[in-house]
Amino acid sequence: MQPFEIDGNVVEPRTRANLALPFMRTPSGGELTIPVIVVHGSAPGPALYLNSGTHGDEPEGTMAILDIAAELDPRVLKGTLVGVPALNIQAFIAKASVDVAGVRETPLDWKNLARVFPGKADGTATERLAHAVCTKILPRVTHAVDFHSGGTRGTSYLISGFVGVEGELGRKSYEIAKLFPFETLWRVSPWAKFASVCVERNVVAVVVETMGQGRADPSDVEALKVGIRNVMRSLGMVDGAVEGLPSTRRCIDTETYLYASEGGILRPSVVTGALIEEGQVIGEVLDVYGRVNEQIRSPLAGIVTGVRTKPVVWAGDPTFLVANFIPTPEAGLAPTKARTDIVPP
Repeated sequence: MQPFEIDGNVVEPRTRANLALPFMRTPSGGELTIPVIVVHGSAPGPALYLNSGTHGDEPEGTMAILDIAAELDPRVLKGTLVGVPALNIQAFIAKASVDVAGVRETPLDWKNLARVFPGKADGTATERLAHAVCTKILPRVTHAVDFHSGGTRGTSYLISGFVGVEGELGRKSYEIAKLFPFETLWRVSPWAKFASVCVERNVVAVVVETMGQGRADPSDVEALKVGIRNVMRSLGMVDGAVEGLPSTRRCIDTETYLYASEGGILRPSVVTGALIEEGQVIGEVLDVYGRVNEQIRSPLAGIVTGVRTKPVVWAGDPTFLVANFIPTPEAGLAPTKARTDIVPP
């Protein structure tokens, strides 16, 4: 069994290490770094990358990664776990108000890390962070699980996403996605840039969403831990049988964002997970006198996968996420009906 090397750091077999991978120097001369937990096993096996905190207000994956890393015994582990519990640490610790921390975008340049991969070596802070992930971490791993949630601005449905590409990589992604204890599988959106760079680099990737609202609900964290353990068991990294999976599955297409065309107060008439019909009114935007400025209708029949829980909206703000049902990959993936030409915030 050989040592595991990452960005000049050497982790010996049967050991764990807490690392800080630099990606940018600050004006004061310090370094901005990526916190990385490496658990290196006693026998060869896959290198599994668990990634959370791309958005600083989505802590569910953070808690799950910390718990899984703590419970692993490197003396019996096969392969390597590379855990990044808070990738965008600047967004993770940033003050959103006097007593609340965690914001969606990087506060150094106000860019959305999920939208800038693969980044730039000479770019802004967010672009350099993305570039560091692509050059320092992805070349060292074989599989990646990217954790997200609704964050503090809304809810997300419990979905496990696979990359809808043909061939062995797409098949493996789908098989890994099925190991999370969620009934609904999801063809990952093309604007999920982290998944796209994984495909380009031949890394098997899935993207997992939980409810959110910045709470790290214990049930969400536990569900993620069940999925991670299942992935590690399926890959032969640890012993044990896959467990906790639903008896039935359904599959949704790339999600479609719906935006407010008028400012006001959003009053949803549906909840996350609700089944909807094409043309159905799923919410209204009111002014401060209670007059209806806008009715928001679903452009498709399917399911609500996200609801904004911040009532005040400006024109152009996202309000809902919706998706239509599609056959599972075993039956063949139909072309997407979602709007993929609009990159969400």
